Amino acid sequence: MGKFDGIAILTDLDGTFLGRGGRMVERNVRAIEYFKSEGGLFSLSTGRMHYGLGKMVHNVDKLVNAPAVLCNGTYLYDFEEEKVLSEIVMDGDLAYEAMAYVRGLFPSASMRISFRGGFLMDETDVKAISQIVDYGIDEKTIAPFATWTHEGWYKMVFTDDATVVPRIREAIERKFPDRFEFNCSSAHLLEMQMKGVNKASMVEPFRAHYRAGGKELKIYACGDFENDFSILRAADVAVCPSNAMQGIKDISDLCLCSNDEGVIADLVEYIEKAQT
Repeated sequence: MGKFDGIAILTDLDGTFLGRGGRMVERNVRAIEYFKSEGGLFSLSTGRMHYGLGKMVHNVDKLVNAPAVLCNGTYLYDFEEEKVLSEIVMDGDLAYEAMAYVRGLFPSASMRISFRGGFLMDETDVKAISQIVDYGIDEKTIAPFATWTHEGWYKMVFTDDATVVPRIREAIERKFPDRFEFNCSSAHLLEMQMKGVNKASMVEPFRAHYRAGGKELKIYACGDFENDFSILRAADVAVCPSNAMQGIKDISDLCLCSNDEGVIADLVEYIEKAQT
């Protein structure tokens, strides 16, 4: 039994695990390999989907050794088995109605859906299409808005100027009170799931996955921005990098070095010292 047996690290990507410009921090990678070699479980908790993730995180399927909390907690994904272990999909008809409402009020907003088949975008939405193309993601459906499937939606994403994004959120909250969960992963991005669905939604399925084999876990969750609040609160230990927003720092048990310096490596060193 290794020194990190029964310990899991779930980390956000952008602004936490990844360094400036989305670079992989080699110090993190070395620390993760050591952590895993001593029985630790390492995986991700991100707003991103598994589609195309390997283009951002080199050898992601080899880097993680536990299921990942993806798409802001709408599903738990096993990279080894290449399958979804647990999921929460949106009320497709309601979500479609909300998107149509926003399209009418904010024609400048770019919109896309994260769904079981990858990404769903309107054929006229050049900005949304170019974003997904830039990410290098092949799993996408480009079709007229009126023909979109309402099935298997995980998350809605709106992109616009930082002054417009809060107005989109306010408009949806007025029209559809208490129906959606909102997250801003940046000032230009508004993400929506069903009310009560967030990164914390997959913490219990994650624990249950290991509990079924007789293993109880101590979970360290790491994050830096608004969509990390829920999982930090649900974890046994909340961790943030020094570049995290102030609200995240306020609820974290540990504030370590910056994302660019290797906050996960800092965390592994902290856990190891705490074990002695």
